[in-house]
Amino acid sequence: MVHEVALRMLNSLLSALGKLDGPGKPKLPKFVTDTIFPAIGGSYPINRSYGFSPLGPNNTAITSAPLRPEQGDTSTTFYKEPTDYTFAHEAGHLLDNRGTASKMFADVSSKGAQRNFHTDVGDNPDEYNAEAFAKALMSSRQGFKDSTNVEKRFPGTIDVIRWLQTRPPFITQKGQ
Repeated sequence: MVHEVALRMLNSLLSALGKLDGPGKPKLPKFVTDTIFPAIGGSYPINRSYGFSPLGPNNTAITSAPLRPEQGDTSTTFYKEPTDYTFAHEAGHLLDNRGTASKMFADVSSKGAQRNFHTDVGDNPDEYNAEAFAKALMSSRQGFKDSTNVEKRFPGTIDVIRWLQTRPPFITQKGQ
């Protein structure tokens, strides 16, 4: 009986490790490596924790920026198995934290505030920006053909789409 329990625990551990690319590092889908990383200017630290999020059991991930730039880059820790959408949302937080697209994100939050749109976490502009970024990246999968509808449902997303179209890998799609 004890051996069976130990064997099940070992199998669970090995199964979990099979989903990792090293200690705490998830294997990244092609959408992340071929789409998100080029769009935001490169990779960033991504970790997978099998513990509980300090923000509660329903929280999927935390993207956190260091207090000082010399302490390293912004990083994301996933507490649940991430979807492509979750990766895109957290990449929006990362880009917003880095400040490399501050005008675009200012335009996005302004449109959300003007239209009195709210996300599932209230009217937090950081969450609104990350949602718009994720929706724009998801639209890229259809070559941005649904951009008008996406903008109607989530104002400001078109600003992200326009910004993305100036970045790899989308810059080659512009004008198609």
